[in-house]
Amino acid sequence: MMNKLLRAGIRRYTHNIVFWLTLVVTGVIAVIGANTARAFYFNDAYCMVVFFAFAVMISWMVGRENEEGIFRNKVVSGHTKGQIYISELILGIGACLIMFFLFAGIFIALNSYVFTKVSFVVCVRIFFDALLVNVCFAVILVTLSCLISKRAIIAIVNIILVLAMIFATYAVERIVNQKEYYIEWEYEEQMVTDESGTYSYSAPIEGSEHEVKNPNYIDGPVRTVFETLYRIIPYGHMTEYISLTHAWFGYDYLTWETSDKNFTVTQEDIAGINTNLIWSVIVNGVICVAGYIGFRKKELR
Repeated sequence: MMNKLLRAGIRRYTHNIVFWLTLVVTGVIAVIGANTARAFYFNDAYCMVVFFAFAVMISWMVGRENEEGIFRNKVVSGHTKGQIYISELILGIGACLIMFFLFAGIFIALNSYVFTKVSFVVCVRIFFDALLVNVCFAVILVTLSCLISKRAIIAIVNIILVLAMIFATYAVERIVNQKEYYIEWEYEEQMVTDESGTYSYSAPIEGSEHEVKNPNYIDGPVRTVFETLYRIIPYGHMTEYISLTHAWFGYDYLTWETSDKNFTVTQEDIAGINTNLIWSVIVNGVICVAGYIGFRKKELR
């Protein structure tokens, strides 16, 4: 029974222009993003575009099934709600993985130099967690599209959700990345005379630097809460890896052999990657179970 749902779903995706347009957008954005990274750094704005395109596509593909009563017809024909939800989840994740491998393949191919300089194990871990993060987006969007009956509302909710995750990530990131202390210096006025005249300026006194507690730094249980939120929100992983790999990019193909880029990955960075992997698995599992339970209780019309 599940095979019939999946075969019909694959035909639904592959025979829909929205799906193919989404792949075209993904490929174009991947080329632009890869070339921008080569010249400057990897900009997460390109990830945003792909996520928005995916949100629109899922809202269209799954929303139609929900809004037009096709889910109800499938139940009448003998399929269970659980089978319908799982099939839509598999199809949505499959579409997401196609987009992910298309984007990642183009990006890695155009920036292969970078990935030959970094530990293979680190690259694999980042790649796998990025894959899980994309799957998490797919799971969230498909679940909402199955639970909400109106296609227009689904599209609005999914797009707002993507925006909310992005802005929430930036807000939490600013909090958890605050340094506990910063350096201050004592200053003294010095007089300088040159061709323009005599003037004074404040110069730091040598040896006067000292640490000052950052009033915006939070610690204790509150910090633990924000750090956990940063791990739970899928987009937080993306911004963390962008910060981690910032120094890897911004090179010229003509001079890359003499590049002075820093490809060092610290043990703290590796620990963060491992933690992200664990949270990706947890979040995916929780949302799948919640979606499965919620859809089984949903009244189909």
